[in-house]
Amino acid sequence: MIAPQERRLESNHDLVQDAAVVFATIAEALDQAAQPIIVETGLPVSQIRVLYTLHYEKDLNVGQLAQRLDVGLPTASYHVEQLVETGLVERTESKTDRRSKVVSLTPKGKTMINSFLQRPIDLMATWLTQLTRDDLAMLHHGLQALAKVSRSAAGTWPNPGPGASSE
Repeated sequence: MIAPQERRLESNHDLVQDAAVVFATIAEALDQAAQPIIVETGLPVSQIRVLYTLHYEKDLNVGQLAQRLDVGLPTASYHVEQLVETGLVERTESKTDRRSKVVSLTPKGKTMINSFLQRPIDLMATWLTQLTRDDLAMLHHGLQALAKVSRSAAGTWPNPGPGASSE
């Protein structure tokens, strides 16, 4: 990972690039903080993805889950079965179609996902307590602006432009 540079930023482009590198550095540290709790579960990453998907998208049938995860129906079914056996997800009858089963997190699954999500928040809060009030206020203002932009751009990815590789 490229370390953020302590240098004079000459243009908006330089500032944007440097901010993106700083943000990526912080994201990497937060990701590393979450790794031990994920490893402790003993679950494969593919099943962790199922749990996260069900956390954010709530009740899905297996076909919808497979589509969201970009895997085949047999793969999604296998992961659901494994997670049902561990008590982290459950299959229930759909309220709108009795022939369809809906997959959702159990209370145990919700607790696990919430612990995954809480660890980086706790770490970030610890870091933030080390900032001055002025730095914290500026950061808060900037993060609110970034959150607003990210919500309006959700699901989009910048076009790399002409001549960029699609790989």
